[in-house]
Amino acid sequence: MLPDSYRLKLRRDFARVYARGEHQAQPGFILYWLPHRGEPRCRIGFSASKKLGGAVERNRVKRVLRHAALSLLEQFPAGYDYVFVIRAAAKDSSFDQLRRQISTALNRIGARRQTPRR
Repeated sequence: MLPDSYRLKLRRDFARVYARGEHQAQPGFILYWLPHRGEPRCRIGFSASKKLGGAVERNRVKRVLRHAALSLLEQFPAGYDYVFVIRAAAKDSSFDQLRRQISTALNRIGARRQTPRR
């Protein structure tokens, strides 16, 4: 389970990441990220719409994605807030597929952060 110190929980924090953050789309989710001041660690939140299905289905997908993110926690750059908005394709994806998608998104984020803005 993802430790509480790494969890993004407050509605205002989610809203701030959506409003000011950048995003990277994958088949199973859209990953939003935004630098934050304060703690040197990253914080991760998960959002699943009712379009995905009932509470049981939504929570199962969030649990699998949370576990995949935990297995890659060392790859998340510190000092950022991340929000995973889960897409319908995640319901049919395996743990390994979601893990690869997270890794791909994090690699693209890393490449974007290192590219100077004009």
